Amino acid sequence: MEWTNDEILEFWELYEAQPAIWNPKNTGHRNRKIVHDAWKEIESKLSDCQSSDDIPRFNYNGLRQYWYSPNLLGA
Repeated sequence: MEWTNDEILEFWELYEAQPAIWNPKNTGHRNRKIVHDAWKEIESKLSDCQSSDDIPRFNYNGLRQYWYSPNLLGA
């Protein structure tokens, strides 16, 4: 799946709203069920998501690096 900038921004906002996925200090971070449910929540809210395979499972630093990459910013 090729992502547009708007879809990436939507994903970024949904991802940040689920600290159990990316914040190791969050009480649910080590609970696989909570993290899985957080991913499912993101999947259900994404506009054109066909399946969970369409969702990149980035870690927070990887997502931040991708978001600020020169290719994405048009540099």
